[in-house]
Amino acid sequence: MPKILVVDDCTEVLEVLNDFLSLRGYEVILARNGKIGLEKYRNERPELAIIDVEMPVMDGYQLSKEIKNDNPQFPILIITAMIKKYPKSYFSDVGVNNVLFKPISFDTLNAELDKIFT
Repeated sequence: MPKILVVDDCTEVLEVLNDFLSLRGYEVILARNGKIGLEKYRNERPELAIIDVEMPVMDGYQLSKEIKNDNPQFPILIITAMIKKYPKSYFSDVGVNNVLFKPISFDTLNAELDKIFT
């Protein structure tokens, strides 16, 4: 199964996504901020990143840009609770696959995973 990098500064979100993705058979790599996420992306070579927007050290927008600079085809899902501050159009220049709003619907996440990995 593919490796998925999950980057979020909220421990609860990391735990929930780790449990959900692990139960689906994915190998999960966790990072608490964008800088650590970028290091793990470069060292562990996941097949997908799920990235929160507002984080310390390096935010999700900058992390997405760094990853896309390395590999423009790499799939990224953005997650955010700030629907008004970060609409989907905010990320159009970065080329992310989709923006999912918290609380995350597992049905929606499953659909996105299926689109990316099938």
